[in-house]
Amino acid sequence: MLLSLKVYRQHVSTEVYGLFLVLLAMLNNLAQVDGGFRLTLNRNLLSAPSPDERRRLLEFGQTLYSIGGLLALGAGTLLMVGYGLTPAAKVAGQPLYFFAIMGSLGGLTVISTAQCQLLIGLGMQSRLYILTTLNSWGFLAGLWLGFKAGLGNWTFVVAFVASAGLPLLLALVWIRLHEPNLKLFSFHPSAEFRARLRALWPESSAAFTMQVLTMLLFSLDLVVANQFCNHTAAGIYGLLAGPVFSRLRTLMQAADEAIWPLVARGGGTHISVALVRLNAWLYGAVLGAVVFTLPTFLHSYMGESWTPTTALCAVVATRYLITGLSSQPCYYLLAHGKFREIAIGVGRELVFMLVAATVLGHWFDTMGVALGCVLGTLGGTGLPLLRAYARTAGVTLRHLLPLLWLRALVAVGLSGGLAYLGVQWRHDALSAAIIGGSSALLVLVACGGVAVLRTRQAGRPLNARNLVQFI
Repeated sequence: MLLSLKVYRQHVSTEVYGLFLVLLAMLNNLAQVDGGFRLTLNRNLLSAPSPDERRRLLEFGQTLYSIGGLLALGAGTLLMVGYGLTPAAKVAGQPLYFFAIMGSLGGLTVISTAQCQLLIGLGMQSRLYILTTLNSWGFLAGLWLGFKAGLGNWTFVVAFVASAGLPLLLALVWIRLHEPNLKLFSFHPSAEFRARLRALWPESSAAFTMQVLTMLLFSLDLVVANQFCNHTAAGIYGLLAGPVFSRLRTLMQAADEAIWPLVARGGGTHISVALVRLNAWLYGAVLGAVVFTLPTFLHSYMGESWTPTTALCAVVATRYLITGLSSQPCYYLLAHGKFREIAIGVGRELVFMLVAATVLGHWFDTMGVALGCVLGTLGGTGLPLLRAYARTAGVTLRHLLPLLWLRALVAVGLSGGLAYLGVQWRHDALSAAIIGGSSALLVLVACGGVAVLRTRQAGRPLNARNLVQFI
């Protein structure tokens, strides 16, 4: 991500970057909208079905996503052509068929994501992370080569082909080695396929609704910013809400992603409850440090025209703090098939966010959009998802909620204070990164120290499980 930002800085303006960030966000999120069946199929595969049932599930999935990839190609094309007709899209100066080609790549990304996600159901989750890494580096390589060759904005086509195509090829090789008799692509649905489609639709439709609403939630704030705000300011907001904070969230929710297959197999509740508390310290420590070090870092690394204000960083960070505290509850509900509860919360957040961001964006530019996102997240999922989680996991919300926010706010205050003092001393990008990382790490180390003391006071053995429990 850091290297790609450098490439953007050398070849595109802040205004054009903000435009293409919307386009890229739409296509990346479209890849996650798979009809909800991959989640359902993976949950069924993880529940140890009979060999015959397992084979039928795999064959159903391959047929479904072969046909679904073609449908996604058409849907992505229409979506991007529609965006290409908006006033904000004219900043790119590209013909309409450019947006149609970019949209058609949505079909490739859906096929690639569906085949890569199958590795979870096959018990090869660690390999999925390898493919995710390859996706990011493939996109960076496509960016660098395309701009180097003078392709201009067509570089994004090259980057998307590289980022989706390379992981797809490797995923197909691994699937073939693991399941040598499985047809990788099938376009002939049988009567059994249609019967299973009807049987899985009730659960999958809820997952599909959740996916669509999530795609809109993390795309439409960028659209609102580009439509109603200054284009340069919209580019800076997109930089924060897109690459920077979304990548930080992906990094910090790694444990949440890793544990949900264990929960789907029927265990892991005690680990989940501990992770909820641990996430409060983690998100608070990291985001508190980022608020004060990120503007200094971007000013040195990217230049003044790409630098956000500390106030904007703080508001965007607040949204991701609320999201982070709901991360483990959301994955826990997902593992239990509670897609409808998640969809209701995300839908509520989307409506709140759109209304508040549009109104406040007119008055306060991108700061208003960011404030609208915070209000939407707080009202839509901040409390409802935690309530649904407490009910499903068998914990008391009255006990969970205050201690969760207390941990987060203490971590934010400590790491933010250390980071603020540090950036008064040094102003270059490397120093800002070291100060931010050190501030977050010191808070987490202190958190671990308190856990050690509490464990000893309770007379418990000093092991990882007890330490996490007392965090």
